[in-house]
Amino acid sequence: MNFRIPRVSFHKALLISALYISQSVPVSFIKTGFQTYLKNQDIDSDGISGLLGLMLLPWALKFLWAPLIDRYGSSRYGHRKSWLIPLQLGGALVLGLIAFMDIESQLSQIVVLFLFYSFLCATQDIAVDGLAVIALSKKQHGLGNSMQMGGYYLGELLGGAVILIVLDQFGWTISILTLALLYLIPLIVLLPYKESRSPASSAQSFYGMEEIKSYFKGEQVIWILLLVLYMGNQVLARTLLPSLLKERSFSDTEVGFTIGVFGNSASIVGAMVGGFLMEYLGRKRSLLVYGLIKIPIFFLLLMVPMLQISDVLVIGGIMLNDLMAGCAAVALFTVMMDKSRLSSPGTDFTIQQSINAIGVVIFVVLSGIIQRQFGYPAVVFIASFIGVLSLFLIWKLRMEETHRDHD
Repeated sequence: MNFRIPRVSFHKALLISALYISQSVPVSFIKTGFQTYLKNQDIDSDGISGLLGLMLLPWALKFLWAPLIDRYGSSRYGHRKSWLIPLQLGGALVLGLIAFMDIESQLSQIVVLFLFYSFLCATQDIAVDGLAVIALSKKQHGLGNSMQMGGYYLGELLGGAVILIVLDQFGWTISILTLALLYLIPLIVLLPYKESRSPASSAQSFYGMEEIKSYFKGEQVIWILLLVLYMGNQVLARTLLPSLLKERSFSDTEVGFTIGVFGNSASIVGAMVGGFLMEYLGRKRSLLVYGLIKIPIFFLLLMVPMLQISDVLVIGGIMLNDLMAGCAAVALFTVMMDKSRLSSPGTDFTIQQSINAIGVVIFVVLSGIIQRQFGYPAVVFIASFIGVLSLFLIWKLRMEETHRDHD
């Protein structure tokens, strides 16, 4: 069967990739690298543990203000450019302030500023998602999400691992200023970009709750369930990896390097390969195929404590698991982009991201509880069940859409 990969202009591809990478690097640092740095420096963070937990809250709640990003913007400069430019400048300014603060005596203030910075990044993500939906044709969505997820995983690699090396070599101020510079780089590509006009929203409310309500009125329950469940087995496996590796006498550094460098590198490759193969398989079939391949991989990975195998094979299994996670994420996010209305692209995509994030949080919490109460075999069984249930939901979704198309 002949198939062609949709072409995207170099400027557009560079812009989308740069924006996703630039926001992912600092957020990854906030999520993992910052707390690792505090631990390595023997800085007591017990008093601000609540604030640390809040730093990623804007990403879970961003659907609440997504309609404002879709509704208001400058048609003269470009609807989403008029959001992205001040957000990029504001984020870099916040990082610049943090860079010159003393981490020991001003830790609480730094965390508050990181929380505000996280809000700016979450808002930027809404605008970037809307820009990508409008800028790319439906045929280009797969390639666009390969760039998105590849950028995300590259940011995870840089912000969670590489920046710690920079911190160790050059200290706090230089490292945070480097993050600020990385955050500004996309402006070089963004400023000359001519943004496509997007259809006006048909909703009439000032705040935009009608956009949120109208999305749920028109969406299928099966798809919403799939958003919650599809990555669940992958999350269960990845959440348990640190303890699994520690049981095999991996040091903290080796655990971080295995998951942060090897794992994320494999996910970057998976995002590229998954997007390429999806052009051959199609959207829904890719969800089905990637979901099917995931099951035996994480099943074997979670069986590691019961198997006598070498560390090299364990690392290989982790990389294979993360490679398939990259493939699956691209397929899922491409369908999410397909289902985003052009009149409210940022809102629709963000709602779906938030539903998916809720599923991730649920499975992160469940993984620890299940392991403590029932042990690894129960985790393996539940992860396998979730994988099979997801496949059934994909099959059901395909059948319903095929039936609807024939009516």
